[in-house]
Amino acid sequence: MVSISALSNITSSSALASGSVSSTGTIDNRGFIYYLSSGLDQVIGDSGVTELRDTNTGTGSFSLNLDGLTAATFYSVRAFARNTSEVGYSARLDFWTLATEPQAGVSALSVSGKSASSIDLSWAAVPGADGYLVLYRTDTKDPDASGINDGTAPANLNLPTGTKLGANVSGTSASLSGLSPAVYRITVIPYAQALGQAETTNYQTAGLLPVVTESLLAATIVMSSQDVASSIVNPGANDQPLYQLNLSVTGSSTQLLSLQARTMGTYASSDIRNLKLWFSGDNVFDRTNDVLLQIFSPVPTPGEIITFSGFTAPLIPAGGSASLFITTDVVFRYFREAT
Repeated sequence: MVSISALSNITSSSALASGSVSSTGTIDNRGFIYYLSSGLDQVIGDSGVTELRDTNTGTGSFSLNLDGLTAATFYSVRAFARNTSEVGYSARLDFWTLATEPQAGVSALSVSGKSASSIDLSWAAVPGADGYLVLYRTDTKDPDASGINDGTAPANLNLPTGTKLGANVSGTSASLSGLSPAVYRITVIPYAQALGQAETTNYQTAGLLPVVTESLLAATIVMSSQDVASSIVNPGANDQPLYQLNLSVTGSSTQLLSLQARTMGTYASSDIRNLKLWFSGDNVFDRTNDVLLQIFSPVPTPGEIITFSGFTAPLIPAGGSASLFITTDVVFRYFREAT
């Protein structure tokens, strides 16, 4: 009886095949045959079949290197044993060789931008690379590439504890998003992959991996407010400013995604139409230059808490400031609003 084990040490040009002969009787020779996979159980003498003999004979386990293979190619292999009367074969194993490894590691890795929760990266293209893995750690250690195994798809890698896969991209830039405040140590690993076959994936991890370090600090917002409406607002006025909220940002840039406010004062809902939330980068209300974030309608009753949400305000950089204005379209009578 002849059997074959899973192949090991698969590269772009070779693979290690292991088999075993357990039948009794005289074994004249044993070895492997391999060929471009056709989905058929081919035998010695068939067209395109290469025979590789072991120097030892008899029963037992044996292993041989299949050399001279073509990169990113689908092969079949079978173990065989021959005696004076017949040749016995194992089941067929099919396998891919690896794609040709990228020529070098990544160079010119740099941080091209960041926000309170994201880091943008760029690097130089690597000849022969079809994709790039972006790995990071936040525990003061460099990302560990020991879990990067050739022939394994990026999504299926078993990375060491602490090392995380941030992105898998085909180009020379990536953005890590949804990040929390921390110090990030980041590396990029190029890989080759052919025909969309995960088994051909060949990572370039030789040498010292490039690492960039970037800190994300939590954004701190200092708020001050002022009531900008007079006791009696102008009947018939559109976009009458009612309230101004001033924002000063430190630590990291940030964006406003929602705002809660409580209506106050004495008014009838029929006196006004809509509550509007505006973003002003220069802290001065000017409809021409400001951004209308949301219109709240119908008009709430006095003392009601309202929520502006579902928008993304312009980015406020670290060290910068901006203002939010709440306005209304006035029909007549009295209205005040405050948080």
